[in-house]
Amino acid sequence: MTMPNAATDEEIRAALEDAYLTNDFERLHALLTNNEVTSIWSDPCGRLRNVATQCIFVAGNDGDVSKISIIFQIWRENPYFVAPSGEEFNPALALAHGIETLNRDLVNVLLDNGCKVKSIVAEEIADLKVRDGNWAAFTLILQDLVDHGWDVNTKTTPLKGELFWGIYRGPGSQKNLLTLARLATNNLPVFHWLLEPGADPNIADGFDGTPMAYTAMNGTSYMIKQLFQYGAKVDNNALHHVVGRSKMDPERIPILEILLQHGADINALETGLEKLPSSNASALPPHTSTVLYKAVRDRHCQLVRYLLSKGADSEKRTAGFKGQGITPLEWLRLQKWKDEELQVLLEGTQTRTTIRTRNEVS
Repeated sequence: MTMPNAATDEEIRAALEDAYLTNDFERLHALLTNNEVTSIWSDPCGRLRNVATQCIFVAGNDGDVSKISIIFQIWRENPYFVAPSGEEFNPALALAHGIETLNRDLVNVLLDNGCKVKSIVAEEIADLKVRDGNWAAFTLILQDLVDHGWDVNTKTTPLKGELFWGIYRGPGSQKNLLTLARLATNNLPVFHWLLEPGADPNIADGFDGTPMAYTAMNGTSYMIKQLFQYGAKVDNNALHHVVGRSKMDPERIPILEILLQHGADINALETGLEKLPSSNASALPPHTSTVLYKAVRDRHCQLVRYLLSKGADSEKRTAGFKGQGITPLEWLRLQKWKDEELQVLLEGTQTRTTIRTRNEVS
């Protein structure tokens, strides 16, 4: 009996490439199992992983979770799923996709088969814009992650914070600066869910930003109260974020009031600006300032009057401006367009301070 000729290396390579390009997982797996290909096809492990991950995407979208379970079973039996580094098959992109599409079945079959919440997944959670505002489905998936051992305080990357920080990210051109904030701060169920499983309200991001500070930027006075109730410490930078809100924002004064009641220093200089990426350097002010200085620059008389009534020091200088700093009144006097109301407010405070100082000396 004549044996059929064995396939040539070129034929095997062509078959491998075709199976890879068409995402035919079963065929690619069979070819790798039945042929020695390391000398004719580069990175068989990585390519098989890529095809497996793509098939998981498709199966998840089709609702065929049984096929996903089969892929994981093959992984446990096949050495091609073990990378040269020893790292096991962990289709984090598929898990991130399941979270993004709110596909709870896909998320759970991946978690049940040992898929871990790596940084790319945590970043997907922090960056997620939930479909159709379906936050209830989102919190169910978050709970599934916790039930499978995920810690909500897990860091993502050195410049990103944990999930709680990510939820409060505000507007910014840098991906790891602060989008989900405006969504989450209008969604109290997610806010409350984060607090219940123990999200730490005091963990700062790489720029010294805390959930308190970012909630002050985008949230409500109610949310600030809730953070304090769950153990948040006062963050002076939160004062600066509140002052940066719209002049017409009705939450400005109430949030300031709560922060001051909990011991925030009304004369504290803002911190953390020096930690921002160098690409943002041109957008940074030449100095760090007080909230009063910011309110004066914003020409918000009502807010300036409020801050002065709460003990804001009109003589407190900024740090870093030409090496010596500048007071709010000095800045105002340098401007081409004068604001008489602001000037009267600040000059009146300056006069009272001078008289008080003279009385103390005498």
